[in-house]
Amino acid sequence: LTIDDVTMMLTNGKTAGQLADERGTPVVLFDLCADYAHASAIAISCAAKNGAQHNANAIRLLQSLGKQVIQLPDYPGLLTMRTLAMLANEALDVVNKGVAGAEDTDLAMLRGVNYPRGPLAWGAALGWRHILTTLENLQRYYGEARYRPMPL
Repeated sequence: LTIDDVTMMLTNGKTAGQLADERGTPVVLFDLCADYAHASAIAISCAAKNGAQHNANAIRLLQSLGKQVIQLPDYPGLLTMRTLAMLANEALDVVNKGVAGAEDTDLAMLRGVNYPRGPLAWGAALGWRHILTTLENLQRYYGEARYRPMPL
């Protein structure tokens, strides 16, 4: 989504600064949310090279939708997306190793941890390509094994 020359997009494991350099435009990332329509707040990060007016325009747009805006530092994956990508990845590993089936894995997270959606269902709804891209970008940035995509 581009508004007033600002690219606003869901985080994908890269920083807003990396994406701004790649795209040649100001970038504002927003974090994953279980239900954007009913969320009272949206977390964002802005590329350091954005002009103050670019950031203000993006924030004003979100506020016009009745959202409180929480501006986070520009780090990869932000909060919720990074966590969900890792959880979905681990859930895939559980299924791949035959520890539990997909339905049981999601049910355990729904009932046992009280998540709004199982990590496999959430990964499918978000798109496995987006989860994979997020994990690969986090792996490249941090170089840590915890972001290594599972074979499944």
